[in-house]
Amino acid sequence: MFNPSSTNSTTERRRAHFKNNLIDELYEDEQNEKDYYRGESINCKLQALNILHAIFGAIGLGLAGTQFQTKIGIDNYRQIDLRMASALLYTITGTIGFYCVNRSHGSIVIKCLYCLTALFALGTAIFYGFTTYKLIHLSKQLNGRFEQFTSIIQFTTSTNTNFVPKILISISMSILSFLVFLLALFSLALLDNLVAIENIWYPAWPDDRIKAKFNQTLLFGASLGKLLTAIACLGMAAFVEFEHTQIALRQDYFRLVLDQLSSLFGIGSAFVDLYAIYNKTHKTLNLKVSIGLSLIVAIWSLKSVDNNSFPFYKEDINSYRIAFSASQSSFSSITSPQYTIVIVHGILIILMSILSLLCACTCILASSCLRESVTKKGGNDFDLDITRKNRILAFLYSLWTLSLLCLLGIGLAELSWTGDYIGGDLLWIAVLLFCTGLLNTNYRQRNSIIIKFVLNSLSLSVCAEKAILSCWLTFQSFTHQDYANERVF
Repeated sequence: MFNPSSTNSTTERRRAHFKNNLIDELYEDEQNEKDYYRGESINCKLQALNILHAIFGAIGLGLAGTQFQTKIGIDNYRQIDLRMASALLYTITGTIGFYCVNRSHGSIVIKCLYCLTALFALGTAIFYGFTTYKLIHLSKQLNGRFEQFTSIIQFTTSTNTNFVPKILISISMSILSFLVFLLALFSLALLDNLVAIENIWYPAWPDDRIKAKFNQTLLFGASLGKLLTAIACLGMAAFVEFEHTQIALRQDYFRLVLDQLSSLFGIGSAFVDLYAIYNKTHKTLNLKVSIGLSLIVAIWSLKSVDNNSFPFYKEDINSYRIAFSASQSSFSSITSPQYTIVIVHGILIILMSILSLLCACTCILASSCLRESVTKKGGNDFDLDITRKNRILAFLYSLWTLSLLCLLGIGLAELSWTGDYIGGDLLWIAVLLFCTGLLNTNYRQRNSIIIKFVLNSLSLSVCAEKAILSCWLTFQSFTHQDYANERVF
C-alpha cells in the first residue's frame, strides 16, 4: 500500500543530501580559489625577490670591480678574489629564479642557488665587515701619526681622500651582501610555500622501516661530523689569511679566498642535510638539494686542497725554512709566525680533505634515504664474484692513495736528492682516489652506480693527465740544463 509520508521523507533526505553536496562543492571551490590567489601572491613576491637579486648583483659587481686594477691580464688575474664571483652569482640566481618560477619547474636547481647565494652573501658581508674595521682603524692610525708633523699636511689630505672612498665602498658592499642574504632566506621560505606539499610516507615493511631509520641515523652522524669539520676549517682558514696579511703587510683588506667559501658551503650543506632529515613536508626535494650541495662542497673542498697544497703550502714551508736557517745562524729560537702558519695550514689542508670525503659520504647517504632507494629490493642476488672484484678494486685504490701520500711526503720534505720536485699537487688526487675506492666498497647500493661511474671516469681522466705530465717533466729533467746540474742532485 502506498505511503505518502515515506515518499516525503525520502524526498527530504535527497534534498538534504543534494544541499550538503552543493555546500561542500561551493566550499571546495572557495578553498581552491583562495589557494589559487594565495599561490599567485607568493609567485609575485618570489618574482619580485628574484628581480632584486639581479639588481643587487649588478650593483655589487660594479662596486667590487672598483677595488681592483683597471688592467686585468694573465699576470695579475689572481689578485682578483671571489667577491666579484659572489656578486655575479646574485645576478645569475635572480635570472634563473625568475625563469624557473615563471615556468613552474626547476625547484631543485633554484633552491640550491638560493642556498649558495645565502652562503656567498653571508661570507661576503662578514669579510667586508672586517675590511671596514681594518680601513677605519688604519685611517685613524695614519691620521694620528701625520698630525704630529706640519710639513706633510698635503700628504695627510691625499691619504684621507684615498681612504674615504674605500671605506664607503666597503660599508656599501657589507650592507648590500647582508640584504642579499636576507633576500635569499625570504626566497627559500616563499619557495617552500609555493612548492606542493609532499604526503608523509612511511615504509610498509618492517625491514624497510629499519633500513630507512638506519640510513637517516648514518646521515645525521655524517652531517654532524661535516658541520664540526667545516667550522674548524673556517676558523683555521680565517687565521691563516690573517697571518698572511700581517706578513705581507696587506693592510687594506682581507681577501675572500676559496678556503673560507668552502668552509661556509660545508656548514650550509650540513644544515641542509639536517633539515632534510627532520622536515617531512618536502622530504624528497630537500634530500635532492642536499645531494646537489654535497657534490658542490666536495668539488670546492678538493679544489681548496689542490690550491692550498701547491703553491701556497710550499711557499709557507720555504718561508719557514728561511726563518729556521736565520734562527740557527743567530743562535736564537724560532718566534716568527711562519712556524705557526706551517702547522695550522697543514692541519687546514688535512681537514679540507676530510670535509671532501664527508661530503661524498653524505651524498651517498642522502640518496639512500630517498623513497625509491628504501623500497627497492635487491642486493642479495648479487654474484659473489662481483663482490670480490669490488673489494679488490677498493683495496687497489687504497694502495694507490698510500703511494701518492708517500710521494707527497717526499716532495714536501727537505732532502738533498729531491731537487725541484714538488708533490703538493698530489694530495687532491689521493683524496679523489680514496673517495672512489670508498664508494666501490658500497656494492649493494644500486642507486650509487651513476656516482661510481662518474667518479671512476673522473679518476681515469685525472690520472691519465697526471701520468702524461709526469712523463713530460721526467723528460725535461734529463734534457734541461738546470735539471742536469749536478748540484741539484
